[in-house]
Amino acid sequence: MRLVLDTNILLSALMVRGTPPDRLYEEWRHGRFQLASAEQQLDELRRVSRRPFFQERLTASEIGRMVNDIRRLATMCSPLPDVSVSPDPNDDFLLAIAQAADAFRRHVPGGGVDQQGDD
Repeated sequence: MRLVLDTNILLSALMVRGTPPDRLYEEWRHGRFQLASAEQQLDELRRVSRRPFFQERLTASEIGRMVNDIRRLATMCSPLPDVSVSPDPNDDFLLAIAQAADAFRRHVPGGGVDQQGDD
């Protein structure tokens, strides 16, 4: 199974342990699902984490480790298709990641379909 997690979910995962966002993040880190992301999301993670709210709650090393983990372990989608359907145009890239990740799964040999075919 391949998922796209909203940037706020990822940041929330770092703030409070034991919450649903934290559990999702840990499930991914333990290999229970594949995370799909893109450089646009990593840019957003870095940008949003510089806001005072997050700077008061998270260290630069926590953000850096998350960005590095995602870049190293997630399915990084590039290029992203043009998507313009979200009520918040700033979230269109997340829908583009989901579309690209599905295309990756379908068209790349070994792209993630398991033996039963229920990725």
